[in-house]
Amino acid sequence: MKRVNSIQKKLEKTVVSKEYLKDLKTFANSFVASANAINGHYQSMATEFRESPYYLAIRDTAIQNSLQSLTSTGINQNVIEPLRTMLMTAVTSGQSYAALTESMRDEILSSEENIGSLSRYAGTYTVTALSRFTGQYMTAVNKDFGWKWYRYVGSNIKTTREFCIHMTKKEWIHESEFETVLSGEIDGEQVQINPANDLPRGMFDDTDPTNFTVNVGGWNCRHQLYPVHDASVPDDVKKKLEEKQIKKDKKETVQKIKEHKSEIEPFKGKVVESQNFVSGKMTILRRSLDDIYEHAIEDDNIRNFLKTFDINKLKTIEHKGWGENRSYPEDHKKFDKNNPNKKKHEEADYFNYYTINISDTKYWANVKYHKHYGEVLYTIEKNKPEHMIKGIKNEPLKTSTPPSRGLARLTSKTHRKDTINFHTIYKNRKKSEKISIALPAK
Repeated sequence: MKRVNSIQKKLEKTVVSKEYLKDLKTFANSFVASANAINGHYQSMATEFRESPYYLAIRDTAIQNSLQSLTSTGINQNVIEPLRTMLMTAVTSGQSYAALTESMRDEILSSEENIGSLSRYAGTYTVTALSRFTGQYMTAVNKDFGWKWYRYVGSNIKTTREFCIHMTKKEWIHESEFETVLSGEIDGEQVQINPANDLPRGMFDDTDPTNFTVNVGGWNCRHQLYPVHDASVPDDVKKKLEEKQIKKDKKETVQKIKEHKSEIEPFKGKVVESQNFVSGKMTILRRSLDDIYEHAIEDDNIRNFLKTFDINKLKTIEHKGWGENRSYPEDHKKFDKNNPNKKKHEEADYFNYYTINISDTKYWANVKYHKHYGEVLYTIEKNKPEHMIKGIKNEPLKTSTPPSRGLARLTSKTHRKDTINFHTIYKNRKKSEKISIALPAK
């Protein structure tokens, strides 16, 4: 055992030689060169950029950790310890000196057929350490710039992983795509996945969208994700991503609409009450959500509104006017020459128009005055209705189940040509405003 320990100490001195330590110093300078190159990259975009003490701390810590891993701790664990195990095995098994010498030569020294343990460990570690440092440093700097686009760059060799081959071909990637590519899907193609961590083969087990810019392709990866300004990205790449995101968002919206519709009774709908409504209450039918989506399918704000649909948000809408339930124009495909007066919405008497604020933008809610339900939400659109008439329609409501609040009270026989203070019904009106509502004679 003493002999084994003695040999181990000699191995440590042999492996960590003066020449090796000199090479380590050169390697440490690579971190400085990498940091300077990154600084230059950002200075070319923003002349006021300066290296901060925080960035220097990242660089110096990386150098310190690398030197420790390539000398004492790392060398002992990855190079010396396997050799010690070989010595112990030889002693306990009675292996011949010649056989032990041959085994240790193959383990330590590199040849055309074999890479020695030191070269294997040091080579993999240096490439990985420098690559991860570059990623860490760029990620730290980019937090101050906030760039969302990256460029996947680096050289491909015979042993390049499938993931990196696809990513260098893709080249431009937005941070919103990180989760998708880490699932192995790259521009519609699927790369092999490691079943042990559900990540593309070769990646570190802890890789996720938050550290992908640091870990990149994993051990011994020779690629980098360089942050780039939006203006540097080709227009066709940005357009392709936008189309992909919209398609994905539409799919998510449809799914959310299904979930919201499941909470609405098929025939009764869901009713919300507010003095902001002309009739005092409004019904949301399952069809309402479909109609809103179909009329504003390309509007991001409306899709977000539907994904997070909350019926109580409708209580804040403001009435602006009304409109007739018009017939189809002669050039419309649904125009019936045998019934030219056929209405577009036979189930509705007329429409009420309201404004609603969505994502700090004014939209118009088109509300049917349904013959059976009263006010029913129909669509929400950005454009103001062309044929809107200001005020409130001055005729009795015709619903078979009239609302119990608001203007429904005006159908009472005791109301004929009265002038009323409408503030008690419609609180958003000025208190001094008077509305004269003339009802038809008996």
